[in-house]
Amino acid sequence: MLNISKIGFGGLTISGVWGPTDDQTSIQAIHKAIEEKITWIDTSPIYGLGHSENIIGEALKEKRDQMLIATKCGLFLGKDRKAEKNLKPEFIFQDIEQSLHRLKVSEIDLYQCHWPDPTTPVEETWEAMRELVKQGKVREIGVCNFDIELVKRIHKIHPVYSLQIPYNIIRKEHEIDLIPYCQQNNIHVLTYSPLHLGLLAGNYDPSRLSPEDRRLKAKEWGSEESITLYLAFIEKMKIVAKAKNISVAQLALAWILNNPAITSVIAGMRTPLHVSQNAAAFDIELSDSEKAFLTFNE
Repeated sequence: MLNISKIGFGGLTISGVWGPTDDQTSIQAIHKAIEEKITWIDTSPIYGLGHSENIIGEALKEKRDQMLIATKCGLFLGKDRKAEKNLKPEFIFQDIEQSLHRLKVSEIDLYQCHWPDPTTPVEETWEAMRELVKQGKVREIGVCNFDIELVKRIHKIHPVYSLQIPYNIIRKEHEIDLIPYCQQNNIHVLTYSPLHLGLLAGNYDPSRLSPEDRRLKAKEWGSEESITLYLAFIEKMKIVAKAKNISVAQLALAWILNNPAITSVIAGMRTPLHVSQNAAAFDIELSDSEKAFLTFNE
């Protein structure tokens, strides 16, 4: 059993993918997370083409026993610099060796398939993941972005330790089947995108986004009509946040943390200040009336 705190450190934001970062500040943020009792960090080889893993390896080289490391396999940068999927056993075995080297470790705490690969039978993929457990290179294995049928198929072969899915106060489609299934089968639910690509930080201003900003084309944000609905709901969030003397972003995190079905929420943290602000959500409790008021319906 891994000691996974209710908030996890998201390694994407220190990779440079979402804009310039300072590596030393990123390392300081990871160390601050340890101080704030955040026990695990989540990354992937594709985050900055290994840069995120390299920074984590440097930050934890003398603190390995103080933070769990979760990383992933199965994505690589292909033609036209687009992410492509490969969960064939030979690719997984190659991927993990590179991750172990960058992270400066001999064992990864949680190793996850990043996205389903429709060109590879999922049973072959999961047998390869199980082999890594037998070899002692990983402690637990999980998946990200798998649907319920895929999870059922592999859970019969070897227990799925965790499922990582997008989930937040306005994106709740996985409450229908995936989350209940995980509860029934002792699969830990790890969630990402708690701020819906930054929209739920409460300070959305389209004039501040460059035309190249990838979020403007992201399916998560949808049409202008969808964004209008989201912004109207965020005004409701601001009412609750003001009453509790917290930020809208902290409220968005707290809403997830108050769901007992969720094991942990992965939050992006670029600086030590971001870490402290996110960690403050640990202790925020929401009443039943506040939860009811914060129900989003499209």
